[in-house]
Amino acid sequence: MSFEIEKNRYIVVLGKTGSGKTVAFGIPLLLKLDLKRFHPQAIVLTPTRELADQVAKELRKLARKINDILKPFFADRGLNLIDFKLEFGKTVDGEILLVDEISPDSCRFWDMDTNEKLDKDVFRQDLGSVKVAYEEVLRRILNK
Repeated sequence: MSFEIEKNRYIVVLGKTGSGKTVAFGIPLLLKLDLKRFHPQAIVLTPTRELADQVAKELRKLARKINDILKPFFADRGLNLIDFKLEFGKTVDGEILLVDEISPDSCRFWDMDTNEKLDKDVFRQDLGSVKVAYEEVLRRILNK
């Protein structure tokens, strides 16, 4: 599989069928989408309509599966998972593994009752102590 990145914006991916292109490049693509914006944000070109349908179904399935696991996990702890980014790796056997941390650095968490931000936005928006916010997320995860 080879790819070319032009100005950090366009990616062209070429590879054999079954080589993992959809997962390897689809997940990062999904994670860059702004779900509040209802206009095209990415284009995936395929040589056939059938392959386009297959790629679209796989990307939707991956995004929903990740969300379906994380949202209730954090909701049970009083945290609203606003959005998240994930990085994946592939074993030599072709198994896709989550290789990223799930933390206030890679997710945005808001308190479900107060909408208080408990993530890196505390720093970005100068809302208080990042350490206190991160410790609160950790406390909720460990005390469930």
